[in-house]
Amino acid sequence: MGPARGFAVLASAVLLLAGGAAVRAGASQPTRPAAGAGDRQSEGSLRGQIGAGRSRERTLSGAIARLAALERATARDVAVLEARVGDVQAALAAAEALAQSTQAKLELAQKRVLRLHQRLEQVRTKLAALLRSRYVEGEPDYITVVLDAHGFQALLETVNFLQRVQHADARLLGVVRSARAEATKERRVLTVLSAQRRQAADAVARHRDALSGILAGLRQRRDVLARAHAARVAALTRTRLGRRRAEKALGRLLAARAAAAVSAA
Repeated sequence: MGPARGFAVLASAVLLLAGGAAVRAGASQPTRPAAGAGDRQSEGSLRGQIGAGRSRERTLSGAIARLAALERATARDVAVLEARVGDVQAALAAAEALAQSTQAKLELAQKRVLRLHQRLEQVRTKLAALLRSRYVEGEPDYITVVLDAHGFQALLETVNFLQRVQHADARLLGVVRSARAEATKERRVLTVLSAQRRQAADAVARHRDALSGILAGLRQRRDVLARAHAARVAALTRTRLGRRRAEKALGRLLAARAAAAVSAA
């Protein structure tokens, strides 16, 4: 073997030994993972959650503001309409009282007409009986009165009495007829007036019912808006809590990464 070949073999042996030592040295060191791949993935997920949370918060805040404005406007409409319904209810109470008062007067007038009708029948019956009596017995003439009278004073009293009886009968009949005519007229007037006032009260009642229906609808709308508003507020609260938890988690992750970098340095 020449000197050159011996030197080459010696160099190969040295290189082989050096490579083996390097392998053993590498095997004795722990394996490091890829530089923060999992941390970067967690950081991206947390930042995505935070961004999505902030976007949802803006959307919910706008919805809450719009719902609050609608709720306030509806509440004002409800208050205005409640006052209007109260006024109409008071007008209805007055109209009902007036209609009932007129109806009571009408009933009294009807009873009065009935009483006067009965009284007129009684007067007519009395006059008919008086006429029959005069026809059967004969009406005393002035000669009979003079002959039967005991003195001039008695004669005057008897003549005056007969005249008063005749005039009283005729006057009573005229008074009853006139009173019945007036009562009948009053009854007709009150009948028309009672019907008109009842119609007026019914019209006010219909107006009240219409306003009450609108008021019920507005109250329902106000309640729906209030529930929707409360639901958006609750959703905003949950979204903020979730975003803040994600921000805290991200803060912890970044702090741990910084501490690891300091340790590695």
